[in-house]
Amino acid sequence: MDSSISELALLRYKRDEGFFKKAYPCSLRPQGKEIIRTWLYYTLLRGYLETGRACFKDVWVNQHIVDDKGYKMSKSKGNIIDPQNL
Repeated sequence: MDSSISELALLRYKRDEGFFKKAYPCSLRPQGKEIIRTWLYYTLLRGYLETGRACFKDVWVNQHIVDDKGYKMSKSKGNIIDPQNL
């Protein structure tokens, strides 16, 4: 599935008109900063082209969690903290 239609698919676009009318547009979309130019842009564009309205009213852009040295925490870097151990 093309990721640009994720909002439309989740909100049952063209499958459940009543639900879609109540849920679209969403009030808030959490978004990672690293994919703003791709996922966010194309999702907003696709939603607008399909419905004439943006998919969400507001976007909350979150940052990465960083370690004590300021580096992005990542399993592949081995610098994560297992929350089960906290």
